[in-house]
Amino acid sequence: MDPVIVASIICITLFTLFGAFSLMNESGNPRANRILGIFFLLWSFDFLDGILLINGYYYDHPDFALWGDSIVFLYGPLLYLYTCEITRGKLKMNFKIFLHFLPFVLYLCLIAFLFHRLPSDSKSGILRDILSNYTPIQAAPMIVIAYAHIITYILLSKRQVNKTTIDLNNFYSNHDISWLNSLLNAFLIILSLSIFSDIFHFFHPDSYLNIALPITILTMGVVIAGIMIKAMRRPVPWQNPLENEKSRVSDLTDLESQKIAELIYEVFDKEKPFLDPEFNLDDLSNRLSFNRRKVSQVINTRLKRNFFDLVNGYRIDTAKEIFTKNEDPNLTVLEVMFDVGFSSKSSFNTQFKKRTGLTPTEFMNLN
Repeated sequence: MDPVIVASIICITLFTLFGAFSLMNESGNPRANRILGIFFLLWSFDFLDGILLINGYYYDHPDFALWGDSIVFLYGPLLYLYTCEITRGKLKMNFKIFLHFLPFVLYLCLIAFLFHRLPSDSKSGILRDILSNYTPIQAAPMIVIAYAHIITYILLSKRQVNKTTIDLNNFYSNHDISWLNSLLNAFLIILSLSIFSDIFHFFHPDSYLNIALPITILTMGVVIAGIMIKAMRRPVPWQNPLENEKSRVSDLTDLESQKIAELIYEVFDKEKPFLDPEFNLDDLSNRLSFNRRKVSQVINTRLKRNFFDLVNGYRIDTAKEIFTKNEDPNLTVLEVMFDVGFSSKSSFNTQFKKRTGLTPTEFMNLN
């Protein structure tokens, strides 16, 4: 069987399953799940469209041909809206949202004008040229525009993830949206391979279908499958709790700032609230009897760190103390991780190595 068809069928199966699962998944953020579901189902249809073209289906039905090419202008907006829904929640469906889909509509109109108004014989001739691996140089600008479009949206999505990570670090002691950044990075990798594949198509059209395209398609399936399986095990992020407070002007005095800082150290040293994996800025603010905006400002400006770093610094110090004083040969890293308030092994390893230069296992073996 044709290697392109085999690779495409694998991706169609995977992406249909991911799409169906996301559409039916009511946990976490259902609207974000639906956006992701639509994204994967469209991608699955995109591969099916390619199979229909390769098998010559569109020769007999040219009126249905090339409409699927416009899907490429839906990927970027859907990824961006999914990212915004995950990181901010409750997106307002207004006119600005629909502007993201304007390039998709314009491309549909372009296909209708340049291709579908032609006679059937002319359409079939164009389709034969495409299937014979002949890509006219006139198509290059549109290919560049399509890639630039989706890359721009992925970069916008990554900026939103980075911005949200900073905000979450100011409120939560345990959180992880790195999977979302990994998903976006995976799409950048796939786009890089696709760009290389298209360049290969221009210079080596005879080898394109048998080598470059199957490898690109299979890589898409493997990379995205790996990321999605990991993502399904992660909790869905929450709406940013500090989003509505960013524009407020602080009335914090220097004396009050000093008092809050002293209270923070006192609470951390005596009560050790950081051992609770659910400990967050609201919990600390309630213990101090100050509003969270002031507490957050003190942590950021006076203590020169964010809430996430402050809490995890105490957790790592406590873990080091446990490892150093340990006399139990059966003690495990996982036990210590939970004892000091971490809920993710990867986060514990990352934070521990960041502060000590060693992994928890390496540090434990030295003591």
